[in-house]
Amino acid sequence: MDYHSQYAVAGSLTMAVAKPDPEANSTGLISLIPSLGIPLAVTLLFICAQIIQTAVSYVSKLRDTSAWAAVEDGQPAETHGSTRSWIQRRIDDIGGIHIFSFVVVRLVGCLTLLALSLVNLFASNELEGAPFLPPFRRVLFEWSAISVPIAFGYSSILAILSLSVKKWSTSSTRYNILLLLMTFATYAYRDLWPLATYTQQPKDIHEGWLLWIKIAILFATAVIIPLFIPRRYIPVDPKEPMPVTNAEQTCSIFSLAVYTYLDPVIFLGARVPHLAFDQLPPISDTDYAKNLIEKAFPHLDPFRGAKRRHLFFGLMRVFRRELARIRA
Repeated sequence: MDYHSQYAVAGSLTMAVAKPDPEANSTGLISLIPSLGIPLAVTLLFICAQIIQTAVSYVSKLRDTSAWAAVEDGQPAETHGSTRSWIQRRIDDIGGIHIFSFVVVRLVGCLTLLALSLVNLFASNELEGAPFLPPFRRVLFEWSAISVPIAFGYSSILAILSLSVKKWSTSSTRYNILLLLMTFATYAYRDLWPLATYTQQPKDIHEGWLLWIKIAILFATAVIIPLFIPRRYIPVDPKEPMPVTNAEQTCSIFSLAVYTYLDPVIFLGARVPHLAFDQLPPISDTDYAKNLIEKAFPHLDPFRGAKRRHLFFGLMRVFRRELARIRA
């Protein structure tokens, strides 16, 4: 190779190295767009699901207004009163002060996550690399940068609805838990899993200490609160609720999974030689004879409309949920 050829090759290599890379200006975040877009995708999916659910409920309400009122409340319509009486009604509707406290903590956590995401968005200038990208990638990059604030904003709205609107409390809580759980899974994949490897680093390490505060709050709102919040007692017959509920019906999911709700009975049995009948927990209303008859006979008794088949299959149909929990 002559001198001029060597000079041309060296010049082209120099220009290739010095040429600015549009994706480099984006701090490498363009390759992470799919994972960053998961919270936004889940948010849009849940918004569509809630719109469909509201439309179906509205159509059902138009068909039978009296049935709708019975399903929604089972009680007379609420009357307007003072703020204190409204808060007390909401506490009673949610299931007591303990559940209400967990719901308030979740709301505070969602608002904190929204504030932290907005601070990180405007303080770290995540969008400054977008002008160097091609138009299509620029749109994806900008949407991925604001997807987390949008998700946390929607989560905050759901938390407010679950606390203030009785009709939407249950559905809003479920959507909110799933959204927070998916967002936490996204951050766990991006920023916690790399810590368990030797070659990778957290993808959002540029956020600094805000990242770890955000992950900690996400873990509390998406995992800790759903696992340890007590469950609301829903009577089988709203006209005849239990005066004293069974702990199995109101304990948290964690307590139900590890049977800690039985600890008071076990500790009491260890202190006394014999447990009297009135010292045992009350039987759940789901196990009342009349409620079991209403639940089981349509699948067991041919005179109540049950199919003519072996009794075994009817029992499996009646107790399918209990059997599924035992297998799990």
